[in-house]
Parts: sequence; C-alpha cells; structure tokens
Amino acid sequence: MRRRGLIGLIALGALVIGLAASADAYPGQGVVEELRGQRAYKSGDYKQAAEHFQKAAESNPSAGRLRYNQALALLQAGEKEKAEEILRTVFDPRDPEATRRAFEQMTKLKHDETRASANSLMPYLSRPEEVPSQEIEKLRESGNAALKQYEQLLQEYRQALSLAAGSDTLARNFEVAQHERDAIEEFLRRLPAPPPPPQSQQNQQQQQQNQKDNEDKQQQQQQQQQQQQQQNSGQNQQQNSNQQEQERKQQESQSNSQANAQPTPSTDNKEKQEPSQKEQKGQEEQQKKLQQESAKQTQEKQKEQSPSGEGQQIPIGQMSPEEARRLLNSLPEEDKRALLRLINRGQPREDTPMEQDW
Repeated sequence: MRRRGLIGLIALGALVIGLAASADAYPGQGVVEELRGQRAYKSGDYKQAAEHFQKAAESNPSAGRLRYNQALALLQAGEKEKAEEILRTVFDPRDPEATRRAFEQMTKLKHDETRASANSLMPYLSRPEEVPSQEIEKLRESGNAALKQYEQLLQEYRQALSLAAGSDTLARNFEVAQHERDAIEEFLRRLPAPPPPPQSQQNQQQQQQNQKDNEDKQQQQQQQQQQQQQQNSGQNQQQNSNQQEQERKQQESQSNSQANAQPTPSTDNKEKQEPSQKEQKGQEEQQKKLQQESAKQTQEKQKEQSPSGEGQQIPIGQMSPEEARRLLNSLPEEDKRALLRLINRGQPREDTPMEQDW
C-alpha cells in the first residue's frame, strides 16, 4: 500500500515537471523551481541549484526559506560575498526556522573570517613571552587589527540574537567569540616590549632625527624670510603709493594757489588798459614814421657826400622848425640823440637847448 502511494507521488511530480516544461508561467511554478533546485543541489550542481532557488524566490519573495537555500548553493559554488548579501535579506516572521538558520550561517562566515585574521597569533597565544624579539612589533600590530574585527563580530552576534533569540547555536558562538577576544587582549598585555636597538643604530636614528629636525627648521626659516620679504615689499609699495599721492596733492594745491593768486581783470581795469594800449600804439606809429624819416635823411646825407652831389645840402623836409622840434620831443631820448647826430653832422654845434612841448 505504501509502495503504491509513493509511486503515485512520483507520477504526480513528473506530471508537474512536464507541465512546467510546456509552459513559461503557471500556478505552482515556485514549487517546481524549488524541487529542481533541491535535485541540482544533491547532484552537486550548485550553480544551477542557485538559479532554480532564485526563480522560486522571485515567484514567492516573502519566503525566507528559498533565499536561504539560494545562499547555501552560492556558498557551495564559491560565491561567498553574494551569499552573504542574500543571507542578510533573510528575515521571515512566518518562518522563524529559516530566519534562525540564516543568521547562524551569516555569523559563522563572519566568525571564520575574524579567526583567520588572528592566525599569526595562535602559536604564541598562550606563551607570549616566547615570541622572538624581531616578531614582537609585527604580532602586536596583527593582534590590534584582530581585536577590531572581533568587536565587529560581537556586534553582529548581538543583532542576530535580538532577531533570533531562541537560537542556542548563536548564543554559544557568541560566548566563544568573547573568549577568543579576551585571549587576544591578554596576549597583547603580556607581550614583552621590543628590545632597545643597538647603540650604533640608536646613534644613526638620532642623527637621522636631528637631520630631519634641521631640515624642518631651515624650511621654516626660509618660509619666514619669504613672508618677511613679501611683507616688506608690500610696505614699500604702500609707502611709494602714499608718497606719490602726497606729491600729487601738493601739485594740485600749488596749482590752485597760483590760480587763486592771479587776479581776474575787472571791467574797470579793461577800460583803463584800453586807452594806454591806444597811446602805446600811437607812439609806435610815430616812432615808425620818425625811423622812416631818419632813414630817408641818412640816404640824402650819403648822396651829399657822394662825388656827384658834393657840396650840395639836402633840406630836412617841408616841415617847419616848430613841427620838427615837436616831433623830436615826442621821441625817446636815445632815438632823439641819434636823429640829432644825423641832422647836425657837418653843421656847427649850437648850445641853445631844445624846447619841450609838454
């Protein structure tokens, strides 16, 4: 009777699989993809199994079990990072068992990674005094880095326990992680200090440090000198600018003073200047006429002295003696003397003073 029931179940499964092969989408496709994924997982085809579980999860996104199976298949296929991403999305309140197993698997992966970071400490973890002196600093750095990763691991355990409180595996692994973290702290506490370097090495290090300090000091002095030069240059430019501005203001002030000192000719002054200008113009015209007369007389005098006109005397002109005296009196003193010399040349000198008509 049991054998007949099993045969009927197998036949029903084969019928479902056949229907799935003849149609792209149908009711119950997620169940078919899940069965295919289980079969591929058992046969060792983990990559194909992950694809079937993914299709099944797409048809039923809320099923945490399907995403958990997909993550397990990816882990077996060597895709650890992708598997961790999927495990972090597994939280199904309707399936707490799938949620618990997902958190257990996720923290296990993180725990294995954290332990690997402390592998170099394991040979000396309980005997830190046996660490070779040349390895002390290296192991100290490795221990400090491992401590940081253990702190992150413990934080993830706390979050997982808050979402899957009934997991004994999570609680037990959390205690193990705490014990391992405490052991690393004790190892670092007991780790001996590195031995002092040899004297020659100390001297070399001191010389290098002194050289570095001197270079830093010189560089700082150069920077200060450059800053001082720039500051002095700026001050000189400012002083030159101020001096030029002062000179410009002084020139403007002098120009304004000169402009103010020159009196503006008034209307009365212009009226007073006009008669004097007319008088000066009349005197210039009279002087010009006298000079012409003087030149004419000089030419006539020369003719008298020439051979053809020898012994002849040319009269001064048609003016009366009174007019001639008035004309002479209006001339400047130098021109008057010059004209008299020309007129009296060859005549006896008379001591009678000239009359002035003014």
